[in-house]
Amino acid sequence: MVAEGTAVIPDVRGRRPGRGAYLHDDRRCLEAAERRRVWSRAFRRGPGDGGWDVSRVEALFGVTPHDPPADPSR
Repeated sequence: MVAEGTAVIPDVRGRRPGRGAYLHDDRRCLEAAERRRVWSRAFRRGPGDGGWDVSRVEALFGVTPHDPPADPSR
């Protein structure tokens, strides 16, 4: 992950410039990061008044943590 302004952007190839942060490919890790407010520490700066925008990171996970697993037989 890298910060562009106040947006946290996935950097799956690890090639974007700037200070990066690692996040496991697990929705629970994203939830823990949100709870612990790790983005400011990881990027060594504050998000400003609006907070960090993690919508692009959330889009990688696609489902909410409480959704039941998809039934492959359907």
